Amino acid sequence: MTEFLSARTLLSRPGVVIGWCCVDVVLVSTWVRFARQRASLPRVLCDEWTHYRSLLLSFRSGPGDIRLMTLAIALLAAFLGCVALLTPPTNWDSLTYHLPRVMHWIQQRSVEHYQTGNIGQLQMGPWSAFVQTHLFLLCGNDRFANLVQWSAMCGCLFVTTLLARQLWPTVQSDARRLQIFTALLVVTLPTGIVESITTQTDYAAAFWVICFMSLAVALGRSPKSLSLLSGAALAVGLALLTKITTVLYLAPVGAATGLWLAWRWRSPGIIAGRALLVALLVISPVLPHALRNQRVFGWTAGSRTTQQDGQNAKVNVGVVLSNAIRNAALHTNTGILPLTRFANGILKALHGFTGRGLNDPGTSIPEGTFAFQERFYISDSSTGNPYHLALILNALTLAICRPRKNAHLLLYSFFLVISCLLFCLVIRWQMWNSRYHLPYFISFMPFVSVVTVSRCPRWAVNAIAVGLTLFAAVILVTNRSRPVFDPAFWSRPRAAQSLILYLPQLEEQLDVFAKDVVASGCSVVGLKFNSDDGEYPVWTSLRQHGFRGHVESVYADNETAAILRSPPDPCVILAMSARPPRAEVAEQFPHRLGYGLVTAYWSKQASRWAQLTYFDFARNSFLSLPAFAASIPFDRQTIYLFVRIARSGMFRLDADVVGSADMGLGMRRLRVVSDAGYSEELSGGEKISLAMPVPAGTTRVRISLMDQLSPSQRESSLKIIRWAIEAGQDR
Repeated sequence: MTEFLSARTLLSRPGVVIGWCCVDVVLVSTWVRFARQRASLPRVLCDEWTHYRSLLLSFRSGPGDIRLMTLAIALLAAFLGCVALLTPPTNWDSLTYHLPRVMHWIQQRSVEHYQTGNIGQLQMGPWSAFVQTHLFLLCGNDRFANLVQWSAMCGCLFVTTLLARQLWPTVQSDARRLQIFTALLVVTLPTGIVESITTQTDYAAAFWVICFMSLAVALGRSPKSLSLLSGAALAVGLALLTKITTVLYLAPVGAATGLWLAWRWRSPGIIAGRALLVALLVISPVLPHALRNQRVFGWTAGSRTTQQDGQNAKVNVGVVLSNAIRNAALHTNTGILPLTRFANGILKALHGFTGRGLNDPGTSIPEGTFAFQERFYISDSSTGNPYHLALILNALTLAICRPRKNAHLLLYSFFLVISCLLFCLVIRWQMWNSRYHLPYFISFMPFVSVVTVSRCPRWAVNAIAVGLTLFAAVILVTNRSRPVFDPAFWSRPRAAQSLILYLPQLEEQLDVFAKDVVASGCSVVGLKFNSDDGEYPVWTSLRQHGFRGHVESVYADNETAAILRSPPDPCVILAMSARPPRAEVAEQFPHRLGYGLVTAYWSKQASRWAQLTYFDFARNSFLSLPAFAASIPFDRQTIYLFVRIARSGMFRLDADVVGSADMGLGMRRLRVVSDAGYSEELSGGEKISLAMPVPAGTTRVRISLMDQLSPSQRESSLKIIRWAIEAGQDR
């Protein structure tokens, strides 16, 4: 639907509403048609109600440990859902490229590539962003953006329980315990907990990966099923559309499944026909995005430079072992310092046999960042799964002890291990690799559940469940990316919450910039941001203050510079302060105004705006003053004016000093002092005329009555006749 609407520049709220109405009509009609083939529609609905009622009753009458595990799963999932719904995206990747591209697509009513300083907005798999775009258009804000990952987590809970039954089909008595324990293993994954409430793509990718695993196992038992084959192919296509690295997760199992099916089909005609069907279903979802990448970057996967930077410079056994050990080190932080040090010591000793450096520049990014972590730090980019990793190693050991009985389990785990080694062979070690490991951990959980439930006594299974649930609670409480148990977090506005972990001061600075843009009447804001600059807060600040113009990236220094922009040109450019602008930027946008971490460059025409506010002591707030006919009380015999302009100029003020009922005060002396160094004493009549030079930015002007007022004159005020800014000469 997204690609169809985009091709006709109809990616808008009406287009999405109409599209989903059509989809709903088709789905309901199809369901009714098949339901009527089984029985009358009322009968079908009655059967469905009876089925779910029996499930509820069986849960209530089931063993106590299973009910407690089910309750823990439900509470964890529900709590994470509430956090995802009630808190804004705080992940830095979300603020730099995941959500900004959603805003650009909505603005241009299309998912076509555009000029940008962050090519991650274009080349990354767009499936999750497609869903977020639809939710944003339907709801008008980002309130539901985090629920894409949370929904993927819920999907993984159901699919992994199915996969566990597929891996252990003969069990009957412990089938429910097996499935519930599998779901508990998944929902308590620390990496999954912090990922399920973000707008990243790792859980969505894991969902498609685990769907393929389940369908591949089913195809092993029913190789002639076209529906299973089509589902597996679509799962691969959607996984690639979500995250390109899923090719590493799927390759070993996919290759083995393909060879198995070809051997079972035998006929060359059947093999060729079904291979063509698989290729069509895999390529179809990915093709439009791949063609856009090809047009801009010359490669279907995106920019060759960024892709190569993330891959190992050398490929050999030592690289694989070194990366495997260092990736495992991302999951050793147990929260118990002696245990963490013990695990790190073992990995450090093993790494000595690889012959590689711990910070090998050819296999690490960023260089020099690897270190065995001892500090227990939880965030959405650096959280490991220490106890789940221990369970995986334990399950592998138990399964290997009985190779014949566990042959099918060992085969499944063998392909997962090969996939992990393939990941270590291709991808450089990165400090945030733990979230890339999420699909592996989710794929291993059914295997762990089957081995643990079948080989361990019930009390041991329950003890593991209790321990994992308690550790999950610790992760929830200590998650720095979502400090939901900190009252200070909830006291901040939603826009400030999104920046609380990285740049909390940026929200206030962008708020001032947005007010200036609205005051200037500017309709196009240009952005000169690079790949690690948080662009999304700019969008939210501008929209919050009623800006309805366009936000576009300009002066890109990458492959997207060749993409033509549609007029008009921007009237202000926002850039990070640490980077000086190009010469042409300084020429076309000569007026520079700093906002702290960001700097705005205003054009000659757009820089003529001015704002005058005063501080109202009674209301303890700043109030804006119109250009004519305003009255300000001399509270405490002092008035504080704040002049804000984008270019230096002359501040002129004509006013009367009056008492109550607009009665004159006679001869009074006033002292005028500004932060810019201006000072003047005015005396004479009741009328004042002020001409003060002011620099760009905000200048505080203090106007004080130097003479004491009598009790009858305490309600005196400054009655402004007019104020204006005479702009300085353009540079």
